[in-house]
Amino acid sequence: MKRIAIAGEIWDENPDLQIIIDAIDSGEDIELIISSYGGDLDHALAVYKLLKPVSEKITAKVIGKVASAATIILLAADKRIADQDAELLIHFPSTELRGTADELEETAMELRKYESKLKEIYSGIAGAETLLKEERWLTAKEALEAGLITEIEQTTPLSALKRALVLNSINKQKVKQTENLTIKNVTNMEEVEVLKQEIEQLKADKAELLQENEQLKQRLEALVAELESLKNEDAEAEVEAAIHAGKISASAKEDAILLAKKDLTSFRKLMNYTKVEAIKAEKKTFNKEELKKAWKEGKISSSEYAEKIKNL
Repeated sequence: MKRIAIAGEIWDENPDLQIIIDAIDSGEDIELIISSYGGDLDHALAVYKLLKPVSEKITAKVIGKVASAATIILLAADKRIADQDAELLIHFPSTELRGTADELEETAMELRKYESKLKEIYSGIAGAETLLKEERWLTAKEALEAGLITEIEQTTPLSALKRALVLNSINKQKVKQTENLTIKNVTNMEEVEVLKQEIEQLKADKAELLQENEQLKQRLEALVAELESLKNEDAEAEVEAAIHAGKISASAKEDAILLAKKDLTSFRKLMNYTKVEAIKAEKKTFNKEELKKAWKEGKISSSEYAEKIKNL
């Protein structure tokens, strides 16, 4: 038998839908131990819809107080047993809202839809609509007479302790040993189930953290690549500007880009101190084509041409 404890507030992870699905898929009988004041109606309806098709395999046991959304999950079981001191309560859905008349009307329509669903679920309960409106706590005997439960159990100290241990283990509490009962013997299987659930949750948390870490890593790599690309663009732009200004020759472009990429600040300082006139004069002095042209045009003698070529 698969045992599932439903304690505390009903919300989108309590009870865990995957645990319920696994229990159903196992084909074994299911025991629901319920002690809850209720909570999220949509989640309770989801649990109800999962369990209802296999209701003949489900036994629900009520401990303490079970109310509101928790009673919906209770009704998914064909066999519903309450502790002799248990109390149960059902009521229509309610909400708190501030808004315009249109918003309030829309909310009212939504509540009416939920009321219809609850009337359908509680249809087998005698006087259900009155009980839903009254919001009155029912004793175990009254709940039995109305059909909300099917049986009252005369609780023994042993059975009460077993159930308390299941709920307390879910809430991560410890129960001391009694005089005539060793807790370890009673809770062995319950503790194993709780530990399994905690291990699965830790695995899920770890997987989520690893995924987030991988996403951050990819984002960081993308930012580094983007920064590098921007630096390269800046370096190339600085070199193009220097060539345009005549501070370096076009033939030196590739070397200048390498220098600028390595240390753009130093390259900028170098270009700031470079005089355009000096470069132009150097070009006139050391350009072979211009020397040859000047010699052919008779602007310089053959001996001057030979001397200048020799000094290149």
